[in-house]
Amino acid sequence: MKNNILFFPRAVYQRYLTVVEGIHFTRREVDVMACLLYARNTGKIASLLNIASTTVTTHIQNIMEKLKCNSRESIIDFVEGAHNVDIIKKYYVSLIIHSTFKRSLRACSKIINNPASLPLIVYCEDQQAQSILSYYLPIHLKLAGIEAEIQSQKLEPFDYQIKGAKYQKSSQEMQSAKKVLIIILKQEDKAQKKLLRITNKYRFNSILIDFNEQKSYCLTVFEILKKLFPRTNFDAAASQFTKTCETLERSHKTLPAELGTSFPEKGENGRGRQHRSQIRCWKKYGKRTSRRIVSFFHSLMLNLKKNAIGAYGFAFLLFGLVGLWLFFKAPENKQDQVPTALSGSLICSDLVIPKEPVLLPRPKLIAQVEDRFKLSKSTQVVALIGPGGSGKTTLARYYARNQSSWVVWEANAESRESLKASYEELAKALAKEEIDKRKLRAIDEITDPKERETELLHFIKERLRTYLSWILIYDNFGRVADIKDYFPKDFEDWGTGKVLITTRNVNIRNNMYVDHVVSIGPLKPEEKYELFWKIIEKGGSEEENIFISPPTVNAFQDKKMDEKIEKKIKEFLKEIPPFPLDVSVAAYYLRSTSTPYHQYLESSLKHSSQFVNLQEDILKEAGDYTKTRYGIITLSIQQVININKDFRDLLFLISLIDSQNIPRNLLNKYKDNETVDSLVYHLKHYSLIMSPSLDFISLPHHSTISFHRSTHAILLNYLKQLLIKNKGSKPLLISSISDALEHFMRVAIENEDLAQIDRMKPHLKAFLSHGTDMLNDNNKGAIEAELGCAYYYTHYHETAKSILTSSISTLKSCPSKENYQRVAQALSYLGNLHKDMGDHQKARGLLEEAITLYKQHDPYNYIGIVRALTYLGDTHKNLGEHRKAKDVLEKSFALAQKHLGSNQIGLARTMLHLGIVYRDLEDYENAIPLLRSSLTLFETYFPENYIERVRALKYLGNTYRSLGRYEEAKGLLKQSVLLSKKYLPENHIALGRSLVHLAIIYKRLGEYKKAQELFTEALKIHENIFGKENVRTAWVITHLATIHQEMGEWEKAQDTISKCLRIYLHAYGRNSLRTSWVLMQLGYVYEDLGEYRKAQEILEEALKIHRKHFSENHQKIGELSFHLGNIYKGLGHYKKANELLQRAVKIYERHYGQNHIETARILGSLSDLYLHTGNLNEAEEIANKSLAILQYKQHPSQFLLYETLAEIHLQRAIVEENKGRTMEAKTFKMQVVKELEQALAIIRPLFPKDSAHVIRIQGKLKSAWGN
Repeated sequence: MKNNILFFPRAVYQRYLTVVEGIHFTRREVDVMACLLYARNTGKIASLLNIASTTVTTHIQNIMEKLKCNSRESIIDFVEGAHNVDIIKKYYVSLIIHSTFKRSLRACSKIINNPASLPLIVYCEDQQAQSILSYYLPIHLKLAGIEAEIQSQKLEPFDYQIKGAKYQKSSQEMQSAKKVLIIILKQEDKAQKKLLRITNKYRFNSILIDFNEQKSYCLTVFEILKKLFPRTNFDAAASQFTKTCETLERSHKTLPAELGTSFPEKGENGRGRQHRSQIRCWKKYGKRTSRRIVSFFHSLMLNLKKNAIGAYGFAFLLFGLVGLWLFFKAPENKQDQVPTALSGSLICSDLVIPKEPVLLPRPKLIAQVEDRFKLSKSTQVVALIGPGGSGKTTLARYYARNQSSWVVWEANAESRESLKASYEELAKALAKEEIDKRKLRAIDEITDPKERETELLHFIKERLRTYLSWILIYDNFGRVADIKDYFPKDFEDWGTGKVLITTRNVNIRNNMYVDHVVSIGPLKPEEKYELFWKIIEKGGSEEENIFISPPTVNAFQDKKMDEKIEKKIKEFLKEIPPFPLDVSVAAYYLRSTSTPYHQYLESSLKHSSQFVNLQEDILKEAGDYTKTRYGIITLSIQQVININKDFRDLLFLISLIDSQNIPRNLLNKYKDNETVDSLVYHLKHYSLIMSPSLDFISLPHHSTISFHRSTHAILLNYLKQLLIKNKGSKPLLISSISDALEHFMRVAIENEDLAQIDRMKPHLKAFLSHGTDMLNDNNKGAIEAELGCAYYYTHYHETAKSILTSSISTLKSCPSKENYQRVAQALSYLGNLHKDMGDHQKARGLLEEAITLYKQHDPYNYIGIVRALTYLGDTHKNLGEHRKAKDVLEKSFALAQKHLGSNQIGLARTMLHLGIVYRDLEDYENAIPLLRSSLTLFETYFPENYIERVRALKYLGNTYRSLGRYEEAKGLLKQSVLLSKKYLPENHIALGRSLVHLAIIYKRLGEYKKAQELFTEALKIHENIFGKENVRTAWVITHLATIHQEMGEWEKAQDTISKCLRIYLHAYGRNSLRTSWVLMQLGYVYEDLGEYRKAQEILEEALKIHRKHFSENHQKIGELSFHLGNIYKGLGHYKKANELLQRAVKIYERHYGQNHIETARILGSLSDLYLHTGNLNEAEEIANKSLAILQYKQHPSQFLLYETLAEIHLQRAIVEENKGRTMEAKTFKMQVVKELEQALAIIRPLFPKDSAHVIRIQGKLKSAWGN
């Protein structure tokens, strides 16, 4: 079909039918009216428009309401009487053609076997034509099953896009593309020559399709399909579409060949003539361009043949679209000029940005803005959110300046009045024609302000709808409620365009009319450096003196700066807030005044009025932006404070603590929740706070807010100046803030909320940093006490000790009941700190002093008293004073039961420590229930107090270990370790201790390598916290040495334990129960080394100490008896040895049971004793009994029993040989070899090759084979 251009309904509606007889209709309403004109019923209308029948009915009702009628006939009468009824009739035809065309394409999709992904490469400088092409062609190709997206390009690169992924392709890569559609639209011969020249180097074959002006757009699409799929027959679909169009043409005689030739003249008579003139002009241009492109491809084909390059792709030329572009390129208001950038826009406000030499390019942010708009074909609203001075306005202007839109306008959206003024200017700019100017003058003459405002908005909307595209920038967007009437909400009213918002109001992201948000964050260090450098460099070469004294280097002129200068500049910029405004102000200031950089930094901290005024003057000289950060923030703070008087107090609290991670709960405790919520909302409105932590979703009580440090500093400076004017309120305000911090911290400490305690440390430090000009001794001492506790809980022991000591001294210097109460608490924690560090004598004195102060000044503070008593009881236990510990802890437990509820942590903690003392005293009937109940209370009432939960699991596990219930103990200690690793700070001491106790279990079970790994991990934690010479670290090292002892590395173990003993002697003295434990380990090593006299001396000393604390039936007495029995056996004192070993067996059988691993160990020693005394039958019987137990438990110590049995059988072989029984002796010798081999097989994978055990058994085995 010739001369038949498809009438796109969308385009016709936007151009001519948004308003019919002065009434605005939506596109769907116009669709329905056009169909009613041709007597279509509801069902047929729904089918044609591809919508539901109920939707059609709704549109008809809406039309009736607008026309104030109640029948379809009235609607038809209205349309027939409209001045643009001919266009509505043509519009109806376009609906049918469009519908038929889409059905035909869908039919094509069913016969295409392998739908393609089609790269579309478009060389087109005409951006307006490009926007039309990119809208329609991909949609129609997709209906046929082809995914395609057009990428507009300049001549130089060959960029294309497939399925949303962008590629930069070389000529070789381009050849690999299977099918490529190339659309070339050029207006100038020189551009064509340039294209020829560039394209020659790519060397890919092309097939030319000449779609001249006689081709219609629809048939052009069918031609594309034929070229893409040459083996598929599309004739039936194309023929059906052609037949439908011919039928329409015969049945609608009023339909002209060219739509544009019969449009009615609107407004002035000259406008219709102008439009027809444009049509002729574009037809002429189309023919000329067509001939040039055919010539170009002819040259290209000759060149390709000449270079003999193979064909890998198809090139399609789509020239018939020129007519389509003509339709859109002829708007009413001088739209023969197509905008290609800001300079070509028909209507544009003054978008001032920094000149190129001092403009910081931010391509990633620009790309984000572009991507947000690309997310949908429809008009969208994108908000740029960031603090003042972050570059939002510059970014928005830069983006708009580089777009091709008919209208680009920036409105001051700070208030309703400023926005109204901007819109009045926009209306004047839109009134291009005299008829529009007259209409605007009539609007100005309306006396009713509300009516005048409504009509002005209606005029702007009506004019914007006549443009294919527009961009509106709402700069410094304020309150949504104030300006919502001026904001595009329904784009059917406003037309097609883009809306950019710049705002500090973070809350805007919740607005229903904002589609996407781009956050403008701080500059990266390299961006700060680049911007600073650009501004400084622009000023010449003398500015190096700002950073160094001349004549050191020649930095700025040749851009090859000395490393020292570059380093100084970067160090300087670290102190400058990372926003374009701040960096620019600093650079212009230094460039203008030659002020040394350190002096500038000092002035910026003081924010004197003279300094701030000079900054503003320098900014005026540099450009049109005169606001400094100090001015922006102080004005915002003033506006926030004016909203609610309580905001001042909250902001002052905020300004006195650290700027980062301020707990919302702290603010809530100081004022009520609603006030804090309101403050946060208004702070976000002015971008004064950074994005709040999202913990409020999962952990509401851990929700925090943060300020940029520069904003925070300005806030403090401003509020200080504000309080100077009202001196009387300052001390009271600071005291109230100190009290709030103290109370909040005390609750966190009482609950041992480690996350909150750790988060509060920097806030307390910041508060204390303000010194005597802000804080008195009461404030200082109180907060120091809380900070010392915070460092205690986070295991900075030396720092905690120093701060707590300072706090106690400060508080004692200003005595009062409240301060004595604070001193008592500080003494409690300081005492417990000394206990944890191993200084138990010092701890006992401090804790006793704390209890005395509680009794005198705070006798009803049962929480504090119970805590101090519990710590004191634990200290007595550590000193080996178990009876005293029991008495103190039972008193603490009674107080806790009487005065503290089950939901009080003091009760659970006291039960825990009392249970430990009962365990040490072997009162397991009381110990286990207390420890279990303590664990239950922690898990029920304090599930997030992971320190105490870890302790409870650890001590309950240790109790089961003491009873020899190793598997149960292992399970509990594993839980303790896992809980520590998951919830406690990295390498927390609680983890280190749990690792040690778990390692002890693995050692008892004979898994020495696993135990060694855990001891080593625990040692690193203890060394990191306490250092290498601390008694806590020595405790771990001693345990690790016992692994070396078990594996036969006795010399190594002896040397290590001897060093640890010196540390213990220094910490506890010779008679301490803790020192006694180390003596025992050293004695055991001497026993293994065969140095029995040393071992006897050491172990008898340890036994003497233990007898002072424990009964004769205590497990520790049994353990010492066991080893002393072995020593006496080694010394040949068999009677004494037998007495001690028999006593040890009884104690162990009572404590562990007859079939326990530990009992089996003693039985093995007793068997060896009988071997030495020649009682072979009893020796073998006891050895087999012990071996059976160890085999059942799969314990590696069974190798010792195999060794003992081998010795027994060797003795039997000797006896048999002496009797002349050679065969019987040989049998026993073979049994000896077998048992030694079994022993060696057990220990080889477990012990090192140079282990004394391995060497000894290998020697025996060699001797046995020799015999």
